[in-house]
Amino acid sequence: EPVKLSVRPVDIRIASASIPDASPGLNRLSGTVRLTVFTGGLVDYFVELDSDPEAVRRVQSTPPATAAQGDRVVLAFEPARTVALES
Repeated sequence: EPVKLSVRPVDIRIASASIPDASPGLNRLSGTVRLTVFTGGLVDYFVELDSDPEAVRRVQSTPPATAAQGDRVVLAFEPARTVALES
């Protein structure tokens, strides 16, 4: 049975898909940045996932922006930061 998971946007790291990540044990999702918005103290990235193109995920990080619209990226997060939601 499918389970919905939640991860806070600030708990997700964003990196270029062309840079190998040496951090073992992280969950990873690949996708494409569809929009980057500078909101002052944070940068919001809206990423279309390869595994679900109809779903866009929001990721937040501190400036400066590390990815731009159209960039291929990898989203990484610690399993301990993931919460299973009731379905």
